[in-house]
Amino acid sequence: METEIKRIDLTMFVGDGYGRDGVILSEPFVLDGWEYAADGMIIVRIPSTAENTKGSFPIIVANLFMAPPIGELRPWPSDIAWKYARFEVVSDFGDDEIIAARGLGSRLIGAHRIDLFYECLIASLPNVRWYCDPDAVPRMPLRFVFDGGEGVVMGIVKEKPEERAGE
Repeated sequence: METEIKRIDLTMFVGDGYGRDGVILSEPFVLDGWEYAADGMIIVRIPSTAENTKGSFPIIVANLFMAPPIGELRPWPSDIAWKYARFEVVSDFGDDEIIAARGLGSRLIGAHRIDLFYECLIASLPNVRWYCDPDAVPRMPLRFVFDGGEGVVMGIVKEKPEERAGE
């Protein structure tokens, strides 16, 4: 029996306007067989059979996925960051509410420092795993996969170290 992969709502991962160089980041777009959603800090993609979207999109999107991932594939931390931040409702995903506080905290996933908002968004995806690169530093992008797609989230810089999750 084949398992059906639930279609992911990519609108959770888009921004609210324009990114660098005037590219539109407020809605998903299709490029070369992939549907992408990005907000400048995170980008996710799922396979698509639709035609390429017309418009100006970040050229770097495809480049983020060109090199093979480095490191051991590990499950996304199951405790997620909900207990570390004050909460506000961000959006709905299926039957579950996603709650997070953008910019109100971060923690390490391996060596990558991730904003709690993005940690919670990623945790809402089905069967998330991340690549544990032994040479990574906190501000490096973290690559992850989930049932039906893959993504990259940018690391951030923070003054004081916090606990490492997922190791």
